[in-house]
Order: sequence, then structure tokens, then C-alpha cells
Amino acid sequence: MFGGGPHSWAQEMNIGPLCVSLFFFLSGYGLMCSYERKGAAYFKGFLSHRLGRVIFPLITAYIVTLPVYRIVVGVIDWHTVFSTFYWGGPFLRFSWYVTEIVLLYLFFYVIMRSSVSKQHKIYILTFLILLMMGVLIATKQPIWYIESLPAFMIGFWFQRYEKKICNEFLTGGGVKR
Repeated sequence: MFGGGPHSWAQEMNIGPLCVSLFFFLSGYGLMCSYERKGAAYFKGFLSHRLGRVIFPLITAYIVTLPVYRIVVGVIDWHTVFSTFYWGGPFLRFSWYVTEIVLLYLFFYVIMRSSVSKQHKIYILTFLILLMMGVLIATKQPIWYIESLPAFMIGFWFQRYEKKICNEFLTGGGVKR
């Protein structure tokens, strides 16, 4: 269901990109909400907390998958395991988004801790993500590496203007209170 398949109806049910985009949107939104609420204190333990929540399950998946792969397929090429770890290779083909969210968390951490003004931080973060997308496009990476990245940006921009957007929607052209 999440990865599609050869049948035409299965292609219509491929909701994987939508799910990753939603996850990225909520991540961008949530990071910015927490930063707004807690300020610089938010970054105490940020890396171990955030990165641990995505890397630990990935390593656990490898610990479970590799023995099964060994039983079913045969010899494990450890060079392939380590050289494809960032995108999953033949072992965890759909784990590429873990690498992306780790990079996004690192971008957020570095930029938001800088001494630049809050508004400029958002612009710099946006630029870095657009640059990341450009590099992925230029190096002809698969589209699914690229298509969910804008959702992260939309998440933190939405948080930045949430009150304005909701106010406009509820009182402007939308529903009257």
C-alpha cells in the first residue's frame, strides 16, 4: 500500500510521498513551535533527543533486517551495507528519509543557534533546504528524495505566520466567527 506496485490501482494508492511530506511538514512546524515557546533552552539536549529518535529505530531495523537478509539471500556484502547506509541500499530501501530528516534537524539546530535575527534564520534555513533540493536535482537523485522537502519549509513558515493565516481564513475570505 505504501510503496505502490505493478497494478494500476496500486499506483493510485501510493501514499508514501504524501505520508513523508506530512511528517516533514509536522516536523518543521513542531520544531519552530518548540523553539518559539522555549527559546534557546530548546537546544539543550536537542541533538541527542531528536537524532536518537530517528537513528535508533533505523539501527534497530538494520539489526533485525540483516540476519533475515542473510538467511533469505545469502552472503552480506558489508561494504554495501556501510556505503548505502544513508539511503538504505538493498537492505532498507525506504529509509532514505531518515538521512533527510537528520540533515534538516542539523540545519535547524545550527541556524537557530546562530546570532542572526530570527527572521533571517528562517530565510537562511529556507535557502539551505532549496540548496539541498538543487544539489539532489543536479546529481539526478530519485524524485522521492526531493518532493517532500518543501513540506518541511512550509511547516516552519506556516508556524511563523499561523496566527495571521488563521485570522485571515476565519475572518477574511473564510468563515466568520
